[in-house]
Amino acid sequence: GAAILRATHANRHGHPVLFMREVFEELRKADPSVGAKAILRSRPDRVLNVEVDEAGVIMDVDTPADYERLFGRTLEPL
Repeated sequence: GAAILRATHANRHGHPVLFMREVFEELRKADPSVGAKAILRSRPDRVLNVEVDEAGVIMDVDTPADYERLFGRTLEPL
């Protein structure tokens, strides 16, 4: 019944975050500099946190340096 499902590990928010169709218009209108966080924070009653055993859900891999730090090797070019 939740509009937003969010993976968590050890009570830390992670990824993926799944949005039901009813939230799509809010996502389209969200400030790109803030992203979906504003939507998650605006109505926490719509969010169901799903605790998982996999710690990988709380790891951010946004840059090649993040990848190297987490996996101990550099990204290979495609």
